[in-house]
Formats: sequence, structure tokens, C-alpha cells
Amino acid sequence: MKKKYSIYSVFGGLLIIVVAFVTIVTFVVSAMKSREYDLILEGNKNQLDQESVALIKLMGRSMSQVAWDYTYWDELVTSVEKRDPQWFEDNITTIITSFRLDYVAVYNAENLLIHEASSDSEAVSSIIPDSVFSLFRDSALITFFVNTPHGLYRVYGASVHPTSDPLHNETPDAGYLFVSKKWDDALLSELSTLSGTQVSLIPVSDSTGAAGAYSIVSAHNLPGWDKEPVAKIKFLRESNLLKRYRESTLNIVLLLSASLLVILGLFMYVVVKWVTKPLNLVTRYIETEDGAGLKNLKTTSLEYCKVGLLLSDHFRQTEELIAAKKMAEESDKLKSAFLANMSHEIRTPMNGIMGFAALLTEPGLTEEDRQSYLKMIEESGNRMLNIINDLINISIIDAGQIKIHLSKVRINELTDHIYEFFRHEIEGKNLEFNYKKGLDDEAEILTDRDKLYAILINLVKNASKYTHEGSIMFGYSLNEDNLLFYVSDTGIGIPKERQEAVFGRFIQADMNISRNYEGAGLGLSISKAYVEELGGKIWLESVPGVGSTFFFTIPRR
Repeated sequence: MKKKYSIYSVFGGLLIIVVAFVTIVTFVVSAMKSREYDLILEGNKNQLDQESVALIKLMGRSMSQVAWDYTYWDELVTSVEKRDPQWFEDNITTIITSFRLDYVAVYNAENLLIHEASSDSEAVSSIIPDSVFSLFRDSALITFFVNTPHGLYRVYGASVHPTSDPLHNETPDAGYLFVSKKWDDALLSELSTLSGTQVSLIPVSDSTGAAGAYSIVSAHNLPGWDKEPVAKIKFLRESNLLKRYRESTLNIVLLLSASLLVILGLFMYVVVKWVTKPLNLVTRYIETEDGAGLKNLKTTSLEYCKVGLLLSDHFRQTEELIAAKKMAEESDKLKSAFLANMSHEIRTPMNGIMGFAALLTEPGLTEEDRQSYLKMIEESGNRMLNIINDLINISIIDAGQIKIHLSKVRINELTDHIYEFFRHEIEGKNLEFNYKKGLDDEAEILTDRDKLYAILINLVKNASKYTHEGSIMFGYSLNEDNLLFYVSDTGIGIPKERQEAVFGRFIQADMNISRNYEGAGLGLSISKAYVEELGGKIWLESVPGVGSTFFFTIPRR
């Protein structure tokens, strides 16, 4: 005869099992929370490591740019050969005040020092080790740290080349330029503010262990010219979050233990009657799509009745969810592409605005410096406004909402205005600037003046941006019933395989040197859209190193 058990013995046995289970769960949860704590600690440590590495790189970015930009310059090549002290004072020593550096030095191709200067507060000299010059065999731009009696300095050096060799790889080294910044208390304080940590320099041999139980430390060796560390920088951040997490974990484990014991006893019957049975019906319907099972499910309770209604729409919604997922993935790709193209162009003027705004708060600032910084802020603001205007125009073009407003336009008045607008800028770069008219001064055409103006402004601005010597010319001629406009320059030119791409979005012709030129890469795309809306077409002819000519036509009407 099969032995039967009373409900009390079954329930008592189940209670014992539950108590054992809850005990195990409590230990498991405690272990998991401890593991999570370790992961959070590791994550915060990795994040601090990444932030500190990024900040170290950031503190040297402007120095790197200065060293690179100043060393493809024909005048510097000539002055290194002639050893003209006054030229170096006027053009190289001023780097210190212009870019807030502490030391600058120029060596000739035989590694002999021909000029050096330091800031008034840091009277240092000859801080460049002789062995450094061997590094230029492998790279045109080098960086290292060096200890001096005056403190730790970060140095960037670059080989000197003519203007025609912006990549520093086509001509022999004509000399070497070094710029340096002292890593003093002011710089460490700035790093502390940017990172929200306590930043300090410590000897290479010092331990970098945490100062407290809830402290996060990130330490990085600062390499000398031979890659051997000469100092170590430490970032220390106190984390109250870790402390609160550890305390909350203990509270959760205690609450979980008490709650589960109470809830399991009270809801055992409810779970069997109002959960297990309906779930079996749900499972049966999902596996077999049995309509009778769905009908029974709708009679169990109000909540499971709603579940039954939701299951009825399940397969229809599945297809909609798949379609929505594809759209979301495509949207994410578009967003990533947009951010990748725009992050540099937006960040650059913002850095200029924020950086020079911060400099305005410096004590003892002269009126000349103040006006210079305000001018820099204004230029960065104008650049940001141009980027925003381009984005707005592209949005209007994408939405198909371009509106053409035709009116009679005296074409020569418009081209005269453009010529005068750019004349001082272009002639100030020692470039020849001319334009030719195709009609008499009283001639009028029927077109959208603003769109035509925007097209010509974009093309002449591009010519000015990419032309460093020679000339720029623009004009127009009458070609049957169309006006043929052209903008010609003797600039860097565009490779044939890139000529179609320049009319696309966020594109500059030479992607290897595009960061040397401002611009979001939208001007030609906008110009192409406007030309086509006006009923014309646009194209170009270009030879790298010789120059480019952009053509477009519009109906005269």
C-alpha cells in the first residue's frame, strides 16, 4: 500500500527545503554581489585609466600641432641655413607666448643648436638630449618627457621641411624644432579639475596602491626619449558609490532572506491555483496555438484574460518588431556616421571658445591679449555658426523643401560684391585674385539671387582655403541660353579618383590631410543641390599640385 503523507508533513518538508534553498540563495546572491562589486571597481578603474590616458594625450595635442604646423615652412628652412637671430626672435620665440609654452629650440641638420628661448618664469636651456635626434630616422614627429633641475618637461619635436612637403616625407630634414611645456603644479591642477581626481607626479619606483578602501587609482609611466620612464603620474579618485554599493548589498541580502521566507509561505497556494495552471495554458497555446486552450485561459482571471488577448496579436506583432528592429539598426548606423563626420568640426570651435573664454579670466591679462582672445572666440563662434547653417541647409535639402525665389538680378553687382568680399582675405595671403564678366553692367538675369550667391561663396571660399600660392580667378560667360560660371585656382588639386566624391556629404578631397583644413565637408554638396534646383549642372577639372577649376551652369531665362 502506497504511503500517504498529510498536507502538514508535505508542507513542513517543503518549508525545510525552502529554508535550505533560501540559505543557499542568500549565499549565492552575496557572492554575486561581491563579484558585481569587483566588476564595478574594475570598470571604474578601467574608466579612470581611459580618462587619464585621454587627458594626457589632450594636454599635448596643441603642442603636437604647433610642432607639426611650424615645420613645413620655407622661411624656417631658409632661416635655419642663414642662422638669422632676429628672424628667430620674431617668429620662433613668440611661440612661447602664443601657445603658453615654456621652451622652444631649433637645431640644424647637423644637430647643432642655433636658437633657443624660454618663458620668463622658466629660465631653462639645453634640455634636449643629444641622443634624441636618432629618433627622426623613423618618424618626423616625436615626443618624450625629460627631467631637468627645474622640473619635468614634456617635449614635442618635428623635422623641418619646405612648405611643399606638408607630410615631412619627401625632402631631407633641414633641421629640427622642439617645443616644451613644464608639468608644474598649475598643469597638474588643471588635470585635476578636468578629471575630477587628485593628480600628482611620483617617482617611477613609488607604489600606486589605493589610499583608502574605496579609492580608485590610475598611474601611468611618462616615457623619456628612449621609452624608459622618467616619472609617473597618479590619478586618485574617492568613490562613495563603492561604499554605498557595499552597504546596500548587505541590506539587500538581509531583506531578501526575510522576504522570501514570508512570501513563499503566504503565496504557495496562490501560485499553484492562479499561476501554475494559467501558465500551463499559456505554454500549451504557444506550443500548439490551440484555440480551446486560449478560450480557457481567458476565463481564469482578468490578468490572464489580457495575456490571452496579447497572445492573439503575438504573431502579427512579431513581424512588426522585426521591421522596427531593422529600422532602429539603420538609424543607429546613420547616427554613427553623422557623429563620426561632425565630431571633429564641432569640437574644434567649441574648444576654441571654451579655451579662450577660460583665458579671459586669467589675472594680469593685458588689453591686447584680451582683444586677441575675444577675436579668437568670435572666429570660433562664426565657424560654429557656419557649421550649423550648413546642417540646416542639408536638412532642408533632404526634406525636399528647397524653395526657389526667382527675381531679376544684376549679375555684375553680385559678382562685384563677391570679389570685394574675398579680395582682402585672398590678397592678404599674397595670392593674385581676378574675375571676368561676361555681360555688361546693366545686364539682368532671372534667377534666385540667394542660391546663386551661396554657390559662388562656397566655391571661392574653397579656392581660398586650399590655395597657398599663385592665383584665384572666377567669372562667367554667356553660353547659348545658359550662363557658365567658373572658379579656378592654383591650389593643391584633387586626385581624379576623388573628384566625384567631393560633391558628397562630409567629404574633403584628400582624407590624409583633411584635418589641416576647417570645414564640415558640406559646401559642395549644398552647392550641387542648389545648382540642380536652378536647372543647371556642376562639374570640375583638376590636376593634383597644379590646381582646380569648378564649373556650373544656370539658365539665363
